[in-house]
This record gives sequence, structure tokens and C-alpha cells, in this order.
Amino acid sequence: MSIIVKKFGGSSVKDIHRIKAIARRIVKEYKKGDHIVIVISAIGDTTDELYSLAHQITPFPSEREMDMLLSAGERISMSLLSMALNNFGFRAISFTGSQSGIITTNDHCNAKIKDIRAFRIKQELDRGKIVIVAGFQGVSENKEVTTLGRGGSDTTAVALACYLNADKCQIFTDVDGVFNANPDVIKKAKKFDKINFQEMLIMAYSGAKIIHPRAVEFAQKYQIPITICSSFNNNPGTLIYGNDKMEEVKFKAITDKQNLAIIKFSVKQAKLKHILELTNQKNLIFESFQQLNNNVIIITNETDSERIRHLLHDFNISEIFTESGLAEITLIGKSFTQNFAIINKLNSILTKNNINIKMLESRKLAISVFVNEKDKNKTVKLLYDNFIELCE
Repeated sequence: MSIIVKKFGGSSVKDIHRIKAIARRIVKEYKKGDHIVIVISAIGDTTDELYSLAHQITPFPSEREMDMLLSAGERISMSLLSMALNNFGFRAISFTGSQSGIITTNDHCNAKIKDIRAFRIKQELDRGKIVIVAGFQGVSENKEVTTLGRGGSDTTAVALACYLNADKCQIFTDVDGVFNANPDVIKKAKKFDKINFQEMLIMAYSGAKIIHPRAVEFAQKYQIPITICSSFNNNPGTLIYGNDKMEEVKFKAITDKQNLAIIKFSVKQAKLKHILELTNQKNLIFESFQQLNNNVIIITNETDSERIRHLLHDFNISEIFTESGLAEITLIGKSFTQNFAIINKLNSILTKNNINIKMLESRKLAISVFVNEKDKNKTVKLLYDNFIELCE
């Protein structure tokens, strides 16, 4: 008898109609005789709505109380799905993250999973029940409710699949799988039948929102294949698997993300060390960090940029240049390290089309260019046509 872990995101359970549809889909799988564990996200935009409510009360809500508030979203959806399954005549039971035995670090709003003690899940599976787990949340060793940060339900699903030694781990979303570009921007983008962990991890960190990068890291570490597929049809989706060798293709995919900001300042090395330690403690995220002597350039999301700017003022750094409204476009391929021909071609294409490059960063398997948000879609299309499509 197989164990199958299925994760359904917010778009898959956006209303009561979709919850009932998901319940019918689960029943079909259950009738095959498999053990089914469901990891579920909050309904639709519930998390964003709860976040907004908190910030209507105070601009700086307590992170502990935010975890208490935001974790309520998954509790609502898990119980409704359980009700739907029981109403169809199939025994189901829902568990919160803490009831599921998901033990995390003490970091509120961005905790990491330390251990899985899913004894109750195993007991209920042995009793023939469908088990529904609230994603995105757990409990710290201090017995505090914690959340895993945006996209945390993906990590919940992969971690449970590992603990349960599941035969399948499936992530259901509103698209048919992983594409070589954002299909909202590139209409001719092509879906991958399969992609390896290394490639998917770069894509996830570079803006592909299909799966959270922490979930890919977990799957890669424990070699757990994941299938990304649509909850709206029965198409096969994309398999993310364990072959770490990059395929023999120069350009594999292109990703994009926006709402970024650049911060430039000068600081001595001793003070910078303390600044970086504090940004780490506060879970502030850098998309890019560059340092030349005492000159520092940071690219981060717009929310964290304001917090970083305040932190720099606390260190008596007065000359700070900031610019928001940036986008990052990343080409993913076989090897970009010191490939000046590729960099020169990219720079020439964008300059010829009047796109101002704010910064360019080259890594072993990716090259990222930062531009104004208004130029994002134009940049994606140009690079797709001149790099991705030419290699197909």
C-alpha cells in the first residue's frame, strides 16, 4: 500500500467550490487503496488579508502574535476539507502543525523544521483515515506556534514525505508544471517533463514561484522526487528528480522577480561585520551582495530594504543611496563563470533596446540582470528570444 503526500496551495482551495472539487479528487486516489496525507495552504488570499489586518492595528506587529494570527488560515482550510471528505462518506481527520509533530526552530515568522514526530499521522493512516495537515506551521521546542515563511507549505509536504517514506510527493498548483519562462510573459514558454534538483533550486531562488526553494533543498538533501502538477486538470506535470548533472544545453530557462530595491553605502569592515550579523538575526534577505573595499551594494526586496536602511542609520551611516522599483531577470544554463561573450551579448541586446542595466551578476549556473520594473517584461522577452529559444 503506497503512501502519497499531496500539497494543495491557496489557489487550489480558493473557495468552497474548489475545496469540494479537491475532496472529490482525493477520494478517487483513496479508492485505489493508497494512504493519503494532504498538506493544505490557507484559502485563496487569506494569509495576505490577515497580514493586512495586523498592519491596520500596528505597523510593527509582534512576530509571535503574527504567527498566532497567520497560522489560523491553514486551520480553517484543513477543517473545511476534512468536513467535505467526511460528508462524502470517507473518514478524514485534520491536524495543525503542532499536532502533526512538526518541530521547528524558535524563529517566529521564518522558522525552520528541526524534527518530525508525526506519530499521530501514522496512527490515523493505520486506521484507514485520510490525514489533512495544516501547512506553513509548526511548534518550537519552547512550545510556541511558529510559521515557516512564505511558501512554507511546500516544505511541510516534502518534510512529511521524507519522514513517512512516501512513494509520491505531489505539489498541486494552478499551472500544469514547471515552464522554461513565466507563461504570463512568454506565451510560447515550454513545460519541462522533468528537471533536476539543481536546476529547479536556481529557478526557485531566482523568481520561479512554482515551489519554495527551501522545499527543493530538503528534497535534494533526502533525494525525494517531487511532481508539480495542476489541481485543475489531470495532466502529468513536471517531475523534479535527483540527477545533479546539468543537461547539455547552454540555456535552460529564464526567471523573473520584481519589487526589489538597491542599497549602496560605504562602511569599514569591522562595522560591516556587525551589520551583517544583525541582518541575519532579523532574517533580512539579500538577493545580491557585492563589496569592493569599503563600498557595499545590496539588492533586497522592497519590504526589507526599508528595515535595512533604518538599521544602517542606527550604525550612524548617513550617506545611503536607495532605489526601489527594480526587477531581476535570471538566465539559467550550463556555465556562465567568466563567460564574457555571453555577458557582452546580453549587455549589447539590452543597450540596443534602451534598457538601463542597474547591475549584472554572473554565477556558475546563472546570470542575473537588474533593471527597472517597467522594463521587466521587455527584458524577459528579449533574453528568451535571443538565448533560450535559439538553444532549443
